[in-house]
Amino acid sequence: MLAKSNCSPAVLYANARSRRGQQWFAEAVEYLRKEELELKEATLMRDPAKLDQAVEKAVKGGVPMVIVGGGDGTLSGVAKHFVGSDATLGILPLGTGNAFARDLMIPANLPAACSVISRGKTREVDLGFVQDKYFVNVVTVGLTARIATELTNEAKRRFGRAAYLFAMARALQRVEPFHVKITTPEQTLEFDTLQVVIGNGRFHAGPFPLAPDASITEGRLSGYALATTSKGSFFRLAWKLHAGRQCELPEVYAISTVGGRLETSPVRKVVVDGEIEGTTPFDFRVAPKAIRVRVPEEFEG
Repeated sequence: MLAKSNCSPAVLYANARSRRGQQWFAEAVEYLRKEELELKEATLMRDPAKLDQAVEKAVKGGVPMVIVGGGDGTLSGVAKHFVGSDATLGILPLGTGNAFARDLMIPANLPAACSVISRGKTREVDLGFVQDKYFVNVVTVGLTARIATELTNEAKRRFGRAAYLFAMARALQRVEPFHVKITTPEQTLEFDTLQVVIGNGRFHAGPFPLAPDASITEGRLSGYALATTSKGSFFRLAWKLHAGRQCELPEVYAISTVGGRLETSPVRKVVVDGEIEGTTPFDFRVAPKAIRVRVPEEFEG
């Protein structure tokens, strides 16, 4: 027998531009109501700015559970509203990569995700902070900026994760090396590179671990940097990514820290949770146990 729903009143806002937002919205509402969730409002939104405003209003208005449907970019955009509040974020993973949901063990299967919202538990988890923006997953410099430029919303909707492979192939042809300096309380690293990744949580780029011991509840950021300009080395790195063992390679540096500063020469674009957000240099840090989220009972962080 299923446990009874243990949720307070809730609202749902979903991003119609996410890969499965429009396709799954009506079904999600139906599943949530079958879960005996007290759903006060459910709105599908095409304008990300209006979705952001709706979430902010709900949190400030004291709604106990605010459910957001979308991908990592959508969740990254609204995370700031939950910081310091009593509201709990419920997540419907409707995007392509859904790395934040994967970190929280929230299934991409819609009925199962709705069950987590209704019957799961609430945990406080970390966020990252870069310049003046919170992020849920990763900040990257280098190859990923080229991928973000090549990757369109239409391609993600049509081809799903395969769109990333096409975008990566084009990006590898066009990416240019750059010099980077990373300063943290633990170390100072300086080298030429094609890619730097700094992450909050365990996973990035879909199923790939940032590090074997990466966590979203331990108050540290994890990441890695490719300390070479050889594109062949990138393929060796990619081979190790599936197990989170990329830092075993001599040309890959591990990053584990509470924060620091990243500088490049020349200036490079910065990608925050899949979206281009400004340029280098930037300061970054972890925000420990920053927000309350709904997770499965088996989640340990």
